[in-house]
Amino acid sequence: MIKIKNLKYITFTYALLIALFHFYINIWGGISDLWFNSAHFALLASLGFLTYEADKHEDEISIVNLLFALLSLCTFIYMVLFEESLYADADSQMRMSDLIVASTTITLAIIMVKKHTGYIIPGLIVACISYLLLWGEYVDGIFAFAGMTPERFLYRMYYTSEGLFGPIATISSTYVFMFILFAAFLLKSGAGDFIVDVSAAVAGKFTGGTGHVAVISSALMGTISGSAVANTVSTGSITIPMMKKSGFKPTFAAAVEAAASTGGQIMPPIMGAGAFIMAQMTHIPFVTIITVSVLP
Repeated sequence: MIKIKNLKYITFTYALLIALFHFYINIWGGISDLWFNSAHFALLASLGFLTYEADKHEDEISIVNLLFALLSLCTFIYMVLFEESLYADADSQMRMSDLIVASTTITLAIIMVKKHTGYIIPGLIVACISYLLLWGEYVDGIFAFAGMTPERFLYRMYYTSEGLFGPIATISSTYVFMFILFAAFLLKSGAGDFIVDVSAAVAGKFTGGTGHVAVISSALMGTISGSAVANTVSTGSITIPMMKKSGFKPTFAAAVEAAASTGGQIMPPIMGAGAFIMAQMTHIPFVTIITVSVLP
């Protein structure tokens, strides 16, 4: 572990600068989508590595996580310095540096997901990559695949719109980030307490009322936050103690809040970023999608 004085305030300032950067680019622009998406990944991945151990060690960080944070930033620097290589023909020979940076970026993404979500999603990613590179060509039927060389895979994942910095990354760096930023401002302004109060007024007097309050408040919070974690933290900090006080077992109270907050992701207009992805892929106006999604 490395001790860094005032690391907490350094990471806070860094996070604030990241938010201001996204706000500025989303409002006024100035750089290409490729650069912006690459910066989006590099900045947030580095922040994730820097803050991963913040709860246990306030002013300390492991050498490994610090190295991962620096490598994340290097992926964007490489993108800026060697942009011309990104427009090379897909069949051209990739340089060794291209292969190394592309491999490093994909590996960092998998490690970051593992650190913050567990092993399931990284396992699915590794399984899909192995399907493309190793055993897809041996599968028959609807899942039959001709196979792909590692060079081709890295090119398409890192250098084209089909990979890490394509349309899905654009949705994340624009709509999703701005809505989460908006939700954070609302929560800090007391919107979370207001939502819980409204839910309590509606369902608080019914049998099992505090459980209903948790479900309704999480659903309402889901309309402004696309993150189940943010939903749980904001409403759960109020509803879980409320349920425990009314007689719910701690594990059951936590389960109710976790399920309700996860379900809150499908609430329009955010829908866990699903609405933005559908609008991007189908070219159906976003307003049309959220209007239709109001009713099952």
